[in-house]
Amino acid sequence: KLYEKGEEFSVKGWEDFDRETLWHLELAGLVKPVGVEMYDLTFSGSILGELLIDMIKEGVLKNPEEWDDSFRWIGSEVISMIRYSKLAQSRVRGEVTKALEERGFAKEGNLTPYAYTLDEIYHASHPRLVVNSKVAEYLRKMVEGPGESSTLPVGGDELLQLEAMRMIAFSVPRSDVYALTGLGQQIRAALRKGLVVTDELILDELILDT
Repeated sequence: KLYEKGEEFSVKGWEDFDRETLWHLELAGLVKPVGVEMYDLTFSGSILGELLIDMIKEGVLKNPEEWDDSFRWIGSEVISMIRYSKLAQSRVRGEVTKALEERGFAKEGNLTPYAYTLDEIYHASHPRLVVNSKVAEYLRKMVEGPGESSTLPVGGDELLQLEAMRMIAFSVPRSDVYALTGLGQQIRAALRKGLVVTDELILDELILDT
């Protein structure tokens, strides 16, 4: 929908607008604010939107309206599967095969061009870093891992925010094991060493620059 709206779309009057999802996309570096209630896709977001629409038109991926609620088209585990397969000269084997094939990123035992495009998008995007009090509390409660994903604290959307900021990653192909990335470990360590929580915002790019 964002791709089809074109440049500098407004969320005013958008009946099925989902601010939470838009925030996740912004944290992932796919959407950027350009004014009051105005947004725009970043270069990476625009290419990803084009990729999604092309894959649906070509019939290699179902329309999002038909996806099962538990289906994740792209996540840290999918990025890892593509990277591992690239190291194996684009060959896809084992359980990874089914996972990538149903997402349109593998065919006949090899990565598709769509997988390479996604990998380039991932490298080109620039995630944000915004830690509010809820995300900070979630980090303090959890174990840095590796650990079973089922043992993670129950929260709202904090886990998705951490993944969007590339502070946590999940195992392939079922995401049943998690681990904080180097960035996630360092921020968690700072929080646990006594970083004072004084308001809603704990850490962002401006604070880091300062």
